[in-house]
Amino acid sequence: MGDYVNKGSHSLEVIEEIITLSNKFSVFPLLGNHDKMVLDFLLNDSDKNLRNKLRELSNDAFFDLNPKEKIRIKKFLLGLPYYYSSENYLFVHAGFNTESIDLFKEKNEMLNIRNFQYSWKVYQQKRIIHGHNPKSISEIKKAIISNKPIIPLDNGCVYKEKYPELGRLLCLEINKMELISQQNCD
Repeated sequence: MGDYVNKGSHSLEVIEEIITLSNKFSVFPLLGNHDKMVLDFLLNDSDKNLRNKLRELSNDAFFDLNPKEKIRIKKFLLGLPYYYSSENYLFVHAGFNTESIDLFKEKNEMLNIRNFQYSWKVYQQKRIIHGHNPKSISEIKKAIISNKPIIPLDNGCVYKEKYPELGRLLCLEINKMELISQQNCD
């Protein structure tokens, strides 16, 4: 659900792995705000602010891509959707602006919104599964067990040292509503 980059020192390798998986399996990766930052840099690599921000986040690997690699990574990121809709769920990196006339055109909100409300009418009876804003493992489990209409799935895998309730990479098996958790082992 996005943010494959800027969350560790191996962002390029993560993108490469997702591309490999996409070529072998039906996977539905979404664009996150950090992925958008890398895409913006690849589209305009003379932007010093983006370059400095990526350097701060240990992503120098994107500076030295050869032209063929750059095109391949750019094409992959450009092809990532902002949301994915299934029969019963809407998957999105951050969330939706329910006050919008067309919430599916509000790309900035889908990448960056932190708080949003649920409306059965607006969301066409679908539950929302999102990332972007790390939540405690207990809050995530409660949302799943309580059958909440909005399920946060970001446990801030990179923040294992800062907060005891964070630090896991999560996956939700939606047919069984089973949470799969992997503690950060870096």
